[in-house]
Amino acid sequence: GLSDGRASEAGIYQDALRAYDFLVQELGVPATRIVIQGHSLGGVVAAVVAAQRPVAGLILEATFARADDLARRHFFWLPTRWLWRHKFSLDPYLNSLKMPKLVVHGGRDGIVPLTLGQRLFAALPEPKEFFLIPEADHDDLDSSGGEEYYRRLQEFCRQVAEKNLAN
Repeated sequence: GLSDGRASEAGIYQDALRAYDFLVQELGVPATRIVIQGHSLGGVVAAVVAAQRPVAGLILEATFARADDLARRHFFWLPTRWLWRHKFSLDPYLNSLKMPKLVVHGGRDGIVPLTLGQRLFAALPEPKEFFLIPEADHDDLDSSGGEEYYRRLQEFCRQVAEKNLAN
């Protein structure tokens, strides 16, 4: 577009935090009504925002905990740990993610293998739940999951809303 500067990991996080701040400060959306959802790399960005701002819940779809794990999977013959400039790592933020979390992953994900989604889930603190869509690839969680996909997301959001109303 017409933006100045260069894209960076820090810039992506700043933009996402600004979007959150706009919702809360300018539009008056209560933090107790915000469920952040991110897909793939966007899941890392969503989790970073959720670690730094109050939210009701977090939905991570086809997400990984560290970009270098993903890079090693796809470029195993390269020293990716030294070549990879962007960290996109949730390690510094994991303990801050105390809100309810729903991790959604496809059993046939060819981009972010299921094992990386399971590793992310294992590293997340409670409360959390895992929703596996066995036939889904990376970008078809909704169509492969069908009604069950939408039902699970709605149920998660409903539970988070009820919990916040009770508090």
